[in-house]
Amino acid sequence: MTRAKPYKPRLAKQPMMRTTVDDLALELRLGVEALIGAPSAETYNQLVLMTATLDNAGAKSESLTAAQAALTSICNRFDADPVVTVTAEEAESLRAAADGLDRALAKIPHNVFRAAQVLARRSFAAAQARA
Repeated sequence: MTRAKPYKPRLAKQPMMRTTVDDLALELRLGVEALIGAPSAETYNQLVLMTATLDNAGAKSESLTAAQAALTSICNRFDADPVVTVTAEEAESLRAAADGLDRALAKIPHNVFRAAQVLARRSFAAAQARA
């Protein structure tokens, strides 16, 4: 009997160490606070890259959806007036989303997260090169 599909080994899921989760959670929270405290294109892009990495890693969370919605509204406002601004509602939404993303981050395997990070950085660099 022959296999219908070729053999494709599954990746081993390497759990993320607690210190790595803590460091990434801190980086996420600092990214949120940097965008709120000193809104600029750099701080916005940094937070977009973090949420894109979590999305690519397969983090299924209402917090991720809320964070992406807040970032999209910031981007839409930037398209109309080229100044990055964050409203009080968006700031509150981003801070609340950071809490949920901390919990989602702990469930992502380390190797999956790193692969998603590489993918997000490559696609982000390609998008900047096109612009």
